[in-house]
Amino acid sequence: MIKVTQRMLNKSIIDANKSVTLFVKDNLWASYDNLEGGERMAYRAIINVYGSVDLLGQKEWLDSELRIYKRARGDKLLSIKNLTKVAKAGDIITLDDVVESPDGTDTVYIIITKGDV
Repeated sequence: MIKVTQRMLNKSIIDANKSVTLFVKDNLWASYDNLEGGERMAYRAIINVYGSVDLLGQKEWLDSELRIYKRARGDKLLSIKNLTKVAKAGDIITLDDVVESPDGTDTVYIIITKGDV
């Protein structure tokens, strides 16, 4: 889980904490350990915001992309496409699951929940 800060939203950069690096290692085919400094990997992702559902009660998803990368000095980072459109400072990001799509690519499920009020 990641608590969203205003800096994350402004810079579109998130430091990968232990839960993120573990999720990446356990669920994605390339982990931070596989990346050299300056390299990055991108994965298809979808985001559900605050448990939003459609008229039929099905979860609504926003197309996104999860990018993991490592700076030359070794910092492990990630970014999430469209995060600034849906999240606010204080919200919680959860990398929830990875599902193989019919075309064989992995899709990362990202859940955004309201943080402390």
